[in-house]
Amino acid sequence: MRVPSDLVEHVAERWGVDDPAWEPILGAGEECLVWALPEAEVVVRAAARHRSTSALRGVYRTVARLGTAVPEVCAPMLDRDGESVSMWSGHPVSLWPLVSGRHIDHRDDDRVAAAAALLARLHAASAAVDDLHPGPVDPPIWPEPLRDALLDERLDALSVDAAYSRGIVHGDFYPRNILDDPHGMLNLIDWDELHTDWYAAETAWAIWEFTHDRDTGLVDMSRARRFLAAYTAAGGQAIDWPTITVLIRRRLRREIADAFIAGTADSPYTRKELAAFDQLAKSSQQEHEPSVLQRIVAV
Repeated sequence: MRVPSDLVEHVAERWGVDDPAWEPILGAGEECLVWALPEAEVVVRAAARHRSTSALRGVYRTVARLGTAVPEVCAPMLDRDGESVSMWSGHPVSLWPLVSGRHIDHRDDDRVAAAAALLARLHAASAAVDDLHPGPVDPPIWPEPLRDALLDERLDALSVDAAYSRGIVHGDFYPRNILDDPHGMLNLIDWDELHTDWYAAETAWAIWEFTHDRDTGLVDMSRARRFLAAYTAAGGQAIDWPTITVLIRRRLRREIADAFIAGTADSPYTRKELAAFDQLAKSSQQEHEPSVLQRIVAV
């Protein structure tokens, strides 16, 4: 990936970082361009053009506040004008500390427990932050396979139920956004999806991301229970399993709807998500741990 010369100049001008060795970081995200500058120990991140510079500045201010309470939070660097984001060729550009380490291994129970504890501490810290960041907006009409009156009814009930707290959530808390450094320190990156939501919604989706098998689609319920136990032991709010099921289906539905809009609904990944969405519906009325979670199969 060739480095645009005007981006190099832009970074030098705005952040005073003049490092000729730009190394592309491939697979860092589906919508952004990322380079590592090893000598300067920074990462340059060019977000997608549809991202709002002003909205990202607000998000990154919140990230910086969270970073004062949670050391694992990787916060952006400010430019010469004290801003975290600058515009280059239609892309919001930001600089971040270069973090060493690999993506956390979702198969390592000890590291997954550490991630669950990190999530609990992040939610506790965000409870002291009164910033408001709107979350994803549901489409006016769901595509036919995603219409589900019972799910809508349960989500409506949750919205008026004071049992589950709301606040700032990372928005994309999954293994590829958690770096595990050689010293055992976790670093939480990629904050563009930060928004206000139920903490339970992020916890439910984290359980899905960390405990379902990527090949078969099966959720390992013993590992899911351990994740939730580690989360609550670190101060996170307990969640009942029917609610977890509802909130996983909520996130699956949004992701599948995005795939419909993007024209990628027929991809193997989306077909597997749709199978999970349908299978989980069968357990949504259970008042106990939904065994159907163990029977989600890949398409």
